[in-house]
Amino acid sequence: MDQPNNSFSGKKELIFLVVGFLILLIGLAGWFYGWKKQVSIDTQKTEYAKDESLLRLNIKSYTPIKICFSSCYPYYIQKKDGVWKDYPLAKCEEQNVATDCVDFFGTIGRGIELSQWRDFLESDFHRLALPACIGCNAGDPFKADKTFYSNEFKID
Repeated sequence: MDQPNNSFSGKKELIFLVVGFLILLIGLAGWFYGWKKQVSIDTQKTEYAKDESLLRLNIKSYTPIKICFSSCYPYYIQKKDGVWKDYPLAKCEEQNVATDCVDFFGTIGRGIELSQWRDFLESDFHRLALPACIGCNAGDPFKADKTFYSNEFKID
């Protein structure tokens, strides 16, 4: 008596396995390279009084490469005025190096002194722009490769 040919069934399972693996790889590549937000920067609150002294934020990295921020200009406060515009910064007297690095799936918290901006901040919507160097190490000379942005928040 002839036995049924199981080789076709085995090839079919192999094809499904290979196709499933390719779909998984394409999904992971898309997640790493733009389908998912690379860095999340969230302020603790969405509204701040003009006389508050501290704005707290959390920075979480989803990129597999270490990112670091500037020791001189770690952030810019921007005001929405049709387009986003930076508030002017004081000149930095120190050497601008990479600091506050975040690894893959790492999180760092940061506090920003709003009191130094009190005379400049207008009641309106704002966000933070954080220039970052990609793949650098703490202490390396800082070179902004990309800028990441926080959520919008209101200052009254």
